[in-house]
Amino acid sequence: MDYIGKLPVWVFVIVIILAVLVGILLLTLLVSIIFINVFSRQLKHNSSALNLLLSQRYELVCEIIQLLKKHNIEILENDKRAINKLERINDFQALLKSDRDLRVLSFIHATHNIITICESNESVLKDSVYSELLIRFNDLEESYREKTALYNSDVYGYNYWINVPVVKYIYKLFKLRNKDLIV
Repeated sequence: MDYIGKLPVWVFVIVIILAVLVGILLLTLLVSIIFINVFSRQLKHNSSALNLLLSQRYELVCEIIQLLKKHNIEILENDKRAINKLERINDFQALLKSDRDLRVLSFIHATHNIITICESNESVLKDSVYSELLIRFNDLEESYREKTALYNSDVYGYNYWINVPVVKYIYKLFKLRNKDLIV
């Protein structure tokens, strides 16, 4: 204790400043860890919902294609291939962003082509099965857009917290990376 009293005041000031800086760093790290965990859980939940919705969209469009076959209407082979790009994928977020976006966007384009074919055919329009399928299709599309918006907002939150300037280097050591937005 006698030794501490002999230290100059500037040493105490430096020690206090360093303690405050370390405290701020630890507090920032703690807060960012909490928010990263919150956003990670939400991303996992929304990712599962999106995977389910994409599978349902695929199955529903296959039902619409079957209805078109029942009415002796053929669709383009390119559209069939685009639709089949969503077949047997359990986790779309595990795909590379470019591959995932290509699959989903080509599926959306082909789906719109198929719906246009349905809308331009009188016999399909009069079919009550088509009316039910169209209602389900529109509901799925709306649900997908809502879940996509939620997922993307969680991605923004997650990416923000792993890139806080003071602690982002710590997260880089643990190989936390930015998440990709989905279409």
